[in-house]
Amino acid sequence: MHFRKILQQIKISRCKPFTSFSIGKYNYYKASGILPTKTFNKPSNSKLLKNEIIQSHSSKNTFEELAADSSIFSMIISKDEWFYGVLYPNLIAENYEESIISDLQNSYSIEDLFEVLDKHKKPLNYDEACQAIYSLSNIKHLRQLKFKNSLMHIKHNRHFFSVVCSYPKFYDILEIIKDKSSLERLCPLMMCLDNIGVDLNHNLMIDLHLKVLKSISDLDILSLIRLSFVFIGRSIVSYYTQVNIFNEVYKKIDFDELSVTNLLFLSVLYNNMHRIISLEEKHQYVHYVQTFLDEKRFSDSDITNLLIILNTFNKLFVHSAPVYTCKNVMKLFINKIDHLTPHQLSLLSSTYLNVLEPRCLLPKLQEAASSYINDSDNFSLKTDLLLCLSFNARFKKKKEYEYLAAEIVNIPYECQDASSLFKALRFLKISNYELCNKFWSNSIENIKSRLAECEETIGFREGILRLFYAKYIYFNNNIRGRVRIFEIEQEMISLLQSEIKGSVKHIPSKIAHMISFLIAYSKGNELSEEWYELLEKDKAQLRYFDIRFLSRGLEVQLHNNVHNKKGAQLLSKFKSLLDYCTEDILKDNVSLREVMSLTTGYLIREGSPSAALFQKLSDAHLKYLDEIISVNITQILRNFSNAKFMNPEVFEAISDYIISNQEDVSSTVVHQVLSSFFILGYIPKRNEFVDACQTVVNAEREVMSCKTLLHCCLALAFLRGLTTDLIHYIFCVEFLDQIEEEMEYINSLKYSNSVRSLLMRLNRSVCLDYPEEKIPWFHEKYCQDMVEMKPKVPTAFMKEVASVLSSILGNEKYIFLNTKSPYYNYIDLEFAVGKDGIPLSLLRNSRLENGTKTSPSDFSDIRRFAVLVRSKNCYTENDHTLFGPFQMQRRHLEMQGYYVIEILERDFYSMAVATEKDKQILLKKLIMREVVNKEYR
Repeated sequence: MHFRKILQQIKISRCKPFTSFSIGKYNYYKASGILPTKTFNKPSNSKLLKNEIIQSHSSKNTFEELAADSSIFSMIISKDEWFYGVLYPNLIAENYEESIISDLQNSYSIEDLFEVLDKHKKPLNYDEACQAIYSLSNIKHLRQLKFKNSLMHIKHNRHFFSVVCSYPKFYDILEIIKDKSSLERLCPLMMCLDNIGVDLNHNLMIDLHLKVLKSISDLDILSLIRLSFVFIGRSIVSYYTQVNIFNEVYKKIDFDELSVTNLLFLSVLYNNMHRIISLEEKHQYVHYVQTFLDEKRFSDSDITNLLIILNTFNKLFVHSAPVYTCKNVMKLFINKIDHLTPHQLSLLSSTYLNVLEPRCLLPKLQEAASSYINDSDNFSLKTDLLLCLSFNARFKKKKEYEYLAAEIVNIPYECQDASSLFKALRFLKISNYELCNKFWSNSIENIKSRLAECEETIGFREGILRLFYAKYIYFNNNIRGRVRIFEIEQEMISLLQSEIKGSVKHIPSKIAHMISFLIAYSKGNELSEEWYELLEKDKAQLRYFDIRFLSRGLEVQLHNNVHNKKGAQLLSKFKSLLDYCTEDILKDNVSLREVMSLTTGYLIREGSPSAALFQKLSDAHLKYLDEIISVNITQILRNFSNAKFMNPEVFEAISDYIISNQEDVSSTVVHQVLSSFFILGYIPKRNEFVDACQTVVNAEREVMSCKTLLHCCLALAFLRGLTTDLIHYIFCVEFLDQIEEEMEYINSLKYSNSVRSLLMRLNRSVCLDYPEEKIPWFHEKYCQDMVEMKPKVPTAFMKEVASVLSSILGNEKYIFLNTKSPYYNYIDLEFAVGKDGIPLSLLRNSRLENGTKTSPSDFSDIRRFAVLVRSKNCYTENDHTLFGPFQMQRRHLEMQGYYVIEILERDFYSMAVATEKDKQILLKKLIMREVVNKEYR
């Protein structure tokens, strides 16, 4: 049975608490490798004064007392860290002065603690045994705080338990606890034992677990919250226990009069048990938070509580966060950024990157991150702050961040903690070979060391390998081939080939991801039929992320081995298999993110937009228009732009979202929307869309790159939405100097040519569409140089149209190919006729190539026709809408007095106009229609 279906059954069965289970399932599910095992968390950067802070929390045994101290959750805020040491009781006996409990509490090392136990001649009682366990847990926690990186942290965790187990007295303590255990001590003991490193499969933990289940209804809320930390993603048995905990907490919380304290602890519970929370309960939780926001029940001192809520959102909604509520919570931090610790700032920035709203928060986050990043030695924290700085970074800052990344990569780290650094490298688009080589070399060495120590569990080795290859295959420069480390690729291929032959081949998702890497970086003649057979056998269990990953492998292989004839047939079989799986998944209830991933996968494996499957993928978007948020918009539009496919319903939903959230959406999102609409030639129905885009561009123009701003302005010109203020901001000496500085700094010929072309096109548009602004045309020399460097060669299509046209006009001398209008709009074919309709033999470009501003009055004595031949690359696949640049070309030529005739390739070569005579009739109709329309206008 698929794992997702197992979880669905668990959620359904929550109405009946589980009171017993089969202990044998522990070992079965651990050996199966189906469920993730709990990994050690990264150390907090909080500074605790030995046991004093923990002792200060030990006497707080109620919700109100515990929540009253704002520092109680200080370490919960660390990224992905829900450390529960502050919830441990420390003082367990009233008359502890007369026993060894006081000495145990004051022990700050394992050696000191067991030395105290050895000096004590009397047998330990239950309270003293419990205190020994509590103190060991505190010692471990306090020692963790000194570690600067997670690699040292994990090594300490592994070493700590082995040192504790080397003392025989430890086993005597476990026997005492096993023989006698009281209800009030069950949960704290399980927390401490779990923190020390005692596995849930240990006999003692199983006994304690059974006792908890039998008396779970008698536990108070605090004990249940403590217990929830023990069972975080361990096994199916852990899920059963979570169900019981969840039901009991729900019974004890008054939801009709929910307090901030109860909401906080509900957040902790949801965070720990996010795998079993139903969609209805998630939405109910969002409703509670939004109600508190509307009623302004969060005070200025609730920073920690708000961060816990955001962290809970991140866990409950991995890819579809409730944007409206999330951004309302984040807006409360706008004036409180200076009060956040580095760890709190890290959590807030990671939440922002998941939502990309509100835009006013990002500059403040980056300002704070820049002040913290040099003061921290913690690898995870440093990379999280670098990730925050790298997002949307200005070109001047990117080089500085690249140097910072080079420093960070030299800090020892575990491969699983490199995700933020990897994302930062992608944001910065780094092509520094030495830096990239260092990053990947460190990663592969970490993998090897982990493999040498890993458990013999199905899928565990693959999980370690995935920490490397899942990142490498998505590294931004792999496709372009600018940075590739071939030795490391071959080393990983060797490791995966040996792993794929083991027992992991029975887990479809894992085998799919490994095969994806093998397909991507194997030579064409090394592709194996066995890989296809493994996938084909379990194709029904492949999910959307498996298909997306496999498609990425095919994309890399197709790019790296363009002329691979030997493997072409096998690659075609892989494509057909993935197409089948895609169509099969679309039959189920999916989400917008799944549809997006399936669409992206289909396109990158070179699927045809004209195929029926792509139409189904396009239609599937319509069911989930209410799930459109900023983080989805970019990928949706990129897919449709790459496919040259028009989907008006989706585009209108996106434009509505921009209008409704114009105060919060970022310029990155608006840039993608404007660029895509311009490319595809889509004009939104609501006029408010242009106003919303103007608002965002004007607000962000100071921080946008020159190229991005020019893109946005050109798209706004297409939509007739340029403002006077924006026009004069672009066409001024300061901005032109900024362009020159940016091109010089980036030092890329391709980038410079792109920026110059955009500026020329915008200059032309402003001169023609906004003559009242009196912006001069200053690209004459540039255009002349470009004509000389890249002369336009007539295509076969143009020559054939010219031949038919010359038959109509009576002589080919009347037709000119590849002429240019004022402001250098290219015209494929040009001819002129007098008022009497007789063709005129004009000197070639006599009035058109001198660069003067020609007005319609200059054509009063003649009719000049501009014939534009449109190949299939000029319009969308499905509804044949002309792309935006070509629509703008036609508009500008008409403004200059031309009669514009457009001939579509699909019409010219259709079966209806197969003969020469039919083609002549077609051209005559187009000419007459244009004459009638223009003169009527």
